[in-house]
Amino acid sequence: MRILKTSWILFILFWAKTGFSTVYQAETATLYKALTETKNDGFTGESYINFDNEPGSYLELTVGMASEGQQSVKIRFANGTSAIRPMQVKINGQVAVETLEFQPTGDWTNWDTISFLGNFKQGVNLIRITSTGSEGGPNIDYFDVSGEQAQSFTLNVQVSGPGTVIKIPDFPTYFDGQVVQLIVLSDINGVFSGWEGDINTDADTVSILIDGNKTVSANFEEITLEIPEPDFSMTGYATLFGEGYETTTGGEGGKIIYISSINQLINWAKSREDNETPEIV
Repeated sequence: MRILKTSWILFILFWAKTGFSTVYQAETATLYKALTETKNDGFTGESYINFDNEPGSYLELTVGMASEGQQSVKIRFANGTSAIRPMQVKINGQVAVETLEFQPTGDWTNWDTISFLGNFKQGVNLIRITSTGSEGGPNIDYFDVSGEQAQSFTLNVQVSGPGTVIKIPDFPTYFDGQVVQLIVLSDINGVFSGWEGDINTDADTVSILIDGNKTVSANFEEITLEIPEPDFSMTGYATLFGEGYETTTGGEGGKIIYISSINQLINWAKSREDNETPEIV
């Protein structure tokens, strides 16, 4: 009886340890020749991904794992055509599934799931699914990845002064070990003066390793713009008294000539030699 209780305890502990799974919305991924869309009902999250009938289009999803090992990945999809839409799956650049066949679901509002197994490393992983058929891939709603998710942190970017900061990638949270690039852009009346917080440099492009919650501040100084008044006075030949200054009339009262080719322009220019008759071209 004691052995039976111990077995149940071990089973419960094993289930608790391996029962993790995390849903990643497809619209949070990096896209190539694909787009987010909302016109077909039944999706979860904010949108789904349409591979736009483009072979070679892909989606690359960032996944954080607490430990290395093989995990199950479930993809929710819709395929409103009558043909299979194949895709290749890579994990961290290595082919996990050469051809994952997304079967027809009868309509673009009918959603189904397909699963595969893949090997993940501890920390940050990249899942890339690429359309290999001539009609592109199916519509993708989300990925459900088994295993315990890696710890995630926030990156708080503050801006002081006239400027902005671009985050690549731009996510609300990041996994432990992920690298984020920050690029500063000064407004027309500002100049970047440097970073404060968890970054201390005056470089306008930096990379920051996420290993905890981070806070950085991009500082810009306002500058005064001095725009000179434009000079509309005449210059060159038109300023010579007795020459262009008094005799330049712009062809006033002259015959109007229409030119529609380069040859006509050349011939007209030749006809103006020693010709003081006013003409408007």
